[in-house]
Amino acid sequence: MRPNVRKKMKTLITTIAAVTLAIGAIPAPAEEVAEIDKPQVIEISAAELWKKLKGDWKEEDRPAFIDLRNAKEYTREHLTGARHLDPEADDFDSKVAKLDRRRAYVVYCQDGADSAKVVATWKDLSFRKLYHLTGGWDAYEAVISGRR
Repeated sequence: MRPNVRKKMKTLITTIAAVTLAIGAIPAPAEEVAEIDKPQVIEISAAELWKKLKGDWKEEDRPAFIDLRNAKEYTREHLTGARHLDPEADDFDSKVAKLDRRRAYVVYCQDGADSAKVVATWKDLSFRKLYHLTGGWDAYEAVISGRR
């Protein structure tokens, strides 16, 4: 190869390598980054939850359930498989810290007020997807008993 062609090839290869590295280093537009990092918080009604539990959720997409009611209410009745976390307990934060952020969770309390506060704070903890049961256990119980 002639020296002039060799020099041009070397320059071309260096330029391609530099462009390739630069492209990989360019961050995505702020809108896209914000959308990717933004946790999904979805308000779900008791009727929607009941419908999904009866078969609309594929097993791999089925969320875990977090019951934020007091121990007595939880012991009396809860969603099958729900994990009880008491927001008033001293170890609440440490238990939350152990939750798998890649999972989706349905969070509920008795009337929806406490769970709304918890979900609002969990949005900043990088959970993949959080469902908030609007109206809480009271609304869910009304749906399954046919009162709504």
